[in-house]
Formats: sequence, structure tokens, C-alpha cells
Amino acid sequence: MSVNKFRDITTMKSHSFLPGIKSIYYVPCSSLPASLMLKALSDLPITLTTGLEPIPYAGEPTCESEGANTNNGPAEQVTLTFQSLMVIPEDIPIAFALTDVNGQSYVIGTREQPYPLITCRQSFGSPSGDAHSLGVEVAFVASKALIACEIVL
Repeated sequence: MSVNKFRDITTMKSHSFLPGIKSIYYVPCSSLPASLMLKALSDLPITLTTGLEPIPYAGEPTCESEGANTNNGPAEQVTLTFQSLMVIPEDIPIAFALTDVNGQSYVIGTREQPYPLITCRQSFGSPSGDAHSLGVEVAFVASKALIACEIVL
């Protein structure tokens, strides 16, 4: 796996950072395979083939994964942030898929609840010519939140 990892011994949390993101997609959660989380925890192969819509982005998107042991067992939180001019759909639950520069793909979200929490921030340019942009932050907490997969377009 191409994810950079380190463990913070003082808090027993592990942090992972993807080396660089080259593509981002959104997909309706209803298009994801059923029991995606259980398949990921069982190390079964996961393939995404339908419903993927590319998201054009600007700048350098980041994806950070943080794992910790809680009273209910292990939990992982993933945060994906990027800038885009595309408006993200808000009327249906959506998940996000991404591919890093090493060719490894991941999905953030599952068909079942809980769904990823999406926060969009719009900034309008100044009269001097700054561009309008949409800042998107996707947060997802689950037993396995950054799920390795194969994207077939």
C-alpha cells in the first residue's frame, strides 16, 4: 500500500497521508456495493464500476486518515479536502473515490449509513480578479474509512 503511516505513541493514534491525489470522483452511495465495510475488513477485493462522476479540482487536494482505539473498538477518520468550481450534489447521499499518484484507488463512504459528512465553503473573488472557488471538506468515521478499491471506468 502506498499510504505513508506513522504512529503517535502518546495517544495511540496512527496517521496516514496519501502521497498525492491525481483524480477525484463522486458516486451516489446507492451505486456502491452492499456490505462494502465488511468486505474491506475481510480484505476482499472491491471494484467500483458504475455511477462515478469526475470532479475537476484546483490546487493540491489532501487526504488524511487517522486511526485510534476507542471503547467500541478501532475507528478510523478520513478527511479529504479540495478546491473545485463544481457544485457537489446535496440532494442524495454521496461517497467519494480517489486515485493517488501511485495508481492506488480508495473509496470514502459506504452504501449504508453513516454517510460521509460534506462541508462546502464558497469564496467569491475580489474585484481585483481573485477567482470564485468552492472549498470541499469530506469527513467520514467508521471501522474502516479509507477503503482500498479498484476503479474501472
